[in-house]
Amino acid sequence: MDWSPILISIKTASLSIFITFFLGIFAAWAVIRLHSDRLKIICDGILTLPLVLPPTVAGFFLVYLFGVKRPIGQFFIDFFSVKIAFSWGATVLAAVVMSFPLMYRSARYFINVSSCEDKEFVSGDIPCAGNTQGINVKINTIGNKQYFLIFLQAIIQFLCCPAVSGNRTTKKQ
Repeated sequence: MDWSPILISIKTASLSIFITFFLGIFAAWAVIRLHSDRLKIICDGILTLPLVLPPTVAGFFLVYLFGVKRPIGQFFIDFFSVKIAFSWGATVLAAVVMSFPLMYRSARYFINVSSCEDKEFVSGDIPCAGNTQGINVKINTIGNKQYFLIFLQAIIQFLCCPAVSGNRTTKKQ
């Protein structure tokens, strides 16, 4: 039995959860620090867009953006000698893009809850807890569940977005 697909999936999900964790927290922190409510809504919509897009549409956009003849793909080839489309890096990229909204939304919620004081609501529909005692316990409890969900999402998206990663066998078909 060939175990390479399972090993590739585990490697992809592990690296993508690491990247998603830090990007999600940073993006949530950056969006919360914005002063304009309109800009917060626009950024929130863009950053959670992969959550509502079908995986094939997201895969198409990633191929379109990072293809070898597209400006972003050409930039990576010219300056870093790295071809992103149809590589293992593309599988990690697809998994990060598709699992990012889960971490972003959770981080944004908990940053809002832990940073608010006497407000009823902070930035739209995210409720604010007036008493922030015990917030670390909530973050740890829900955070562990969130990491597991992101790991599962990364594996599922890796399996659902083969268009970006291309053919993984050594023989051309």
